[in-house]
Order: sequence, then C-alpha cells, then structure tokens
Amino acid sequence: MVESLGAIELPSGTVTFLFTDVEGSTRLWAADSAAMSASLLVHDRILRGTIESHGGYVFTTAGDSFAAAFARASDAVTAAATVQHELAIAAWPGPALRVRMGMHLGEPEERGGDYFGPVVNTAARVEAAGHGGQVLITDAVRTTAAVNATDLGVHQLRDVDEPIHLFQLGDGEFPRLRVVDAALTNLPARPTRLIGRDDEVSKVRNLLPTNRLVTITAVGGSGKTRLAIAVGEAELPHRPDGVWFVDLTAVMSGADVPAAVASAVGLVLTSAEPTEQLIGFLSGKAALVILDNCEHLINECAEFLERALAARGDTVFLATSRELLDVEGERTVVLGTLACDSADSAGVRLFVDRATALDPGFELTDENAGTVSTLCARLDGMPLAIELAAARITVMNPSELLSGLDDRFQLLAGGRRRQRQRTLEATLDWSYDLLDPDEQRVFRTLGVFVDGFDLGAVVVVAGVPRTTATAMIEALIAKSLVVRAERTQNSRFGLLETVKAYAEDRLVDAGEAADVRELHLAHFHKIATPHGRELGGELRLGIGLRHDRSNITAAFEWAASTRDWTKAGELIVGAGGAYHVFGHMIEVRSLFERAIDRCPPDDPDLLDALRLGLISTSAMLSDWAAFNRRAAELADSANPVF
Repeated sequence: MVESLGAIELPSGTVTFLFTDVEGSTRLWAADSAAMSASLLVHDRILRGTIESHGGYVFTTAGDSFAAAFARASDAVTAAATVQHELAIAAWPGPALRVRMGMHLGEPEERGGDYFGPVVNTAARVEAAGHGGQVLITDAVRTTAAVNATDLGVHQLRDVDEPIHLFQLGDGEFPRLRVVDAALTNLPARPTRLIGRDDEVSKVRNLLPTNRLVTITAVGGSGKTRLAIAVGEAELPHRPDGVWFVDLTAVMSGADVPAAVASAVGLVLTSAEPTEQLIGFLSGKAALVILDNCEHLINECAEFLERALAARGDTVFLATSRELLDVEGERTVVLGTLACDSADSAGVRLFVDRATALDPGFELTDENAGTVSTLCARLDGMPLAIELAAARITVMNPSELLSGLDDRFQLLAGGRRRQRQRTLEATLDWSYDLLDPDEQRVFRTLGVFVDGFDLGAVVVVAGVPRTTATAMIEALIAKSLVVRAERTQNSRFGLLETVKAYAEDRLVDAGEAADVRELHLAHFHKIATPHGRELGGELRLGIGLRHDRSNITAAFEWAASTRDWTKAGELIVGAGGAYHVFGHMIEVRSLFERAIDRCPPDDPDLLDALRLGLISTSAMLSDWAAFNRRAAELADSANPVF
C-alpha cells in the first residue's frame, strides 16, 4: 500500500527498507575533498534515480548515506542489484565509490514523511554489518521477494534484541561481517538509540588510529558514556582483540583501578604488581579499552594510562571524564550540547524519540514544535535533561513542562532510576562533590550572574584576589562547570542555564545568597556610576556595560526586593545607556518608572535624574505624551534642570 505525498509515493503498512553507505568515505574526503565531492555527485545520481525508478521513496539522506522505503520487497531487491551494477560500471571523476547496502522489512511507525521503530533500526544495522559492494538482506526480505541468496548464518547485530538470519545477494567475496562477537566485548547494551552525535562519533574514531588515548570531556548529563559506547560499537569490527568497557562509577579507591580494568578485559591478576601484569597482557593485543567516569579517580587513572602508554603495543584507550586527564599524548574531544533551534534539530528529535517511547500518541506538530524547541533550549540542549523532561510527557504537555522550568530540579526529579544518574540534580551533585571547599564556594557564587561575567566581577562577588579568581575559573572550566563565552575585549565566562540554577540552589542551601547578592549589587552599582548621578558619558558607558545588561537588571531587582531604592535608582540612571544603545528601551522604561514611583521622597536630586533618564527613553520611543508629562514634572521640581 502506498500513500501519496505530493509527487512521491510514501509506502505504508509492511515496508521494505533499503539503507546504503559509502565505505571509507571519511578517508576519501580527507585525501581529496574536491575529487570526493565530484564522485559523490555521480553516486547520488545513480542511487536516487535507480531507487525512485523502482518505486522507492528516499526518506533520509545524511552525508553519503541513503535510506529508502519500498512497498514491494522485490522492487527493493531489484533496485539494490541495479545500483551495484551501475556503480561498478560508472565513470568516476574522482575515487571509485564502493557502497554497502542492507535491507529489512516490517511495519514501521510513520510520521511526517519519516519512519521510526525497530524495523528501521534493524535495517540500518543490517547495512552497517556489510562491506563496500555487498548487499545484505534479512530472511524476511529473502522470503517475501522470493530471491536466491547466499546464506551467511544467524548473527547478533548491535542494538537489535534478537539474532538475525542474514543473506547476501550475489556471489562476491567479502571479509567477515561486522557483527557482535560476544567473546570480544563486554560493551553494555544501549537501552535507547543515540541521537544527534554522529559527528562526534566520527571525530573520536578519526583520532583513534593515530592517538592511543582520547578523552571525552563534558559536564555531567551530556551523554559521554553513551557516546563512548557508540564509538566502541563502531570500532568492534576493527579491533581484533575486542572492545572492553571499564565502568569506574563504583570504584572508590584509586588502588582498585588496575583491578577494574583487569576484570573488564578478562585477566585474572596473580602478580603483586597488578599494573605491570595488566600492561604486559594488553601490550600484545590490538584492543580498545574504554575507561568510563574517571573524574573521581583522575590521578590514579592518569598514572595507570601514563604507564600503559609508555609501553609499546596496539591497545588504545578511550576515557570519559568531566575534566581532562592531563596525560602526555592525550587528545581531548569536548562534547557540546545538542542543537535545539528547529524542529529538525538533534535536541528536539531526542525529546520526540523519548516522548513517543512513553506515549505513542505524542507527536510533534506545527502548534507545539516551537514550544518543544524552546523547552530543549532552556534545558541547554543537555541530553539527560531533555530525556528527563520527555519522561514527564505522560502527565504534562510541552507548554506545562516549559512553565515548570523555574523549578527544574523538582520537575525533572524521579523517573527511571539509572545508577547514580537518577536525576539531573544527582549528576550535578556528583560534579559538585568532587570540588574542593574553596572551589565549591566560588562555584556557587557564580549562580548570581546572568548571561555571563568577567574576572573582575568574580573578584568582587566571590571576595578573592584576582590570581585566585583566575585559578578557580580555570579549574571550573577544566571540570566542565564553567564555559568560555564569546570573545570580547575582556574575556567572559558563563554557566549553562541548568548549571546556573544548580549553583543558585547550592548558594541558598549554604545560607550565602543574600550576602552574595549584596556584593553583586555593589559591584555593578560601582561600575555603573563612575559619574555619580549624572547621565553624561552615557554612550561610552553604555557600550562598556553592554555585556552586563542582564546582570544590571538582576542587581536592580535585588535592590528593589530589599527596598534599597536609592541604589536601584542610581544603578539604572548610570546604566541606562546599556539599554539605550542596544535597543532595550521598553525594558529600561519599566525600570525607570518603577524607580521613580518608589524613589525616597527626601532625595529630589535622584528623582530628577530618574525623570531625565525616562524623558530620554520616551524620546527614543517617540512616546511624546510620556515625554511631555515627565518634562513637566521635571520643570516643576524643586531643582529644575531646564
């Protein structure tokens, strides 16, 4: 059965899926990108033309990969055979491309011209098991299409629950299939598919051939472990001695690191010097060893890896940590957050995938797409936070979830219990507990800043010398809790919104919030009022304060909450230019009006300065009624300006 989708027929019901991928494309791009680009045009023309001429619907293309759906299994088989023939005889302007293909059939979920569900995942895994020029099909496709094929046996595919009986179209000779061999790995199964990290998987894998230690770093909840597992899965066919996963979460003593590694790789320790025995065991093997969650054992992991890397051998190591290990020869991949800027972005796709797993009736629509995108962005594109939010979809709609983010840790608490990463707050607790007391104190003071800060602000608000502030910020960046902001004349830094909320909570818990907010107010009051209550120099001062407009608003709100309207008024008089110069007139007008209404009655000079600021703002807004009213008030004041 097919459903019309414009000029394209969208198969529905029982669908045969064909997945394709170019073998060695990363290497070919690196060797000659222009030649590869030219060859890829030929590749794309052959695949799309052949697939569509045989009734196939191309529903996804990514790089040099195609995913197509067919209403008839026989059409899919014919299309695949034809493509391989056309590729074999093509005149290539660049390198000749070899394409692996895989097919499976079943009933998928269909939404918006795309397909989802286990049948799609299985088809992709069948393709990934093959080699360039090879076409693999499942028994279901072979039987339905009534085609002769070579029996390759039953195999376990990564992320597919049941073993799959695979067949090969044609008589070509190829290396062994890229399938899971239980004897060569202890990788844990991923309960859900990895979304939005294909580029990062490729980046890590590209580093492994020339670097024996690669470390993935990021703040907790960013998906370091899942990424490492995905890399391990992809590397397994290329590691003759296996891929071994060492979970260090429960290892509390550094002395137990060698034992944990030995247990993972299947070595029984008999020597009084376990590290030497382990290094000797690994030196003769071409394996990948993944050390997961190293941050609480940084020194011990670094010491073990230094000794392992000093020994000759083909074993390589992949580590995950919230800070780098600082080992000679280490290459670091900093795992960023997921993009959330559109309905097709990785963060939104992750939310939809996890939400539909719990509520099959949920779907992304034109009405809720913007809300979901905003929700994911407010969660900083952090995978764990997005998953925890999606887990609430059975009781809250996206708008309700977005409204609840002011108390995000309560909103995202609970759900499925997964070891120590039970909630978003728990995973941040882990990072916070690894800080020393001085680092903890500085970190929680950073929760008062809005939209970033510079070192000068840290010096005042944290009450530390500049050298200490510099060292602390460097340490917190290394531990993935502080991020560098965009380059400006003065270096600026910031916290992800979720991390900021956590720091604020710790500040309140420590009983320091009021004192720190007073210091925050004092700092921005000082830098905003070098001319006292004069509006002179507004343009230059406004430009200088442009990055701290949100901090100034926050300082104003704190002064207002403590009824310190003198400081609130002086602050907004001095900093008005930061709003005027960059077009935030509506916001600053509201602040001026509030300060005028509550200005101390015994301070006419401040009241006049506020009126003058509001007159200037009204003129910029062409609000001449307000301009005239405030000008009349100023003219009638005890100390008229004009």
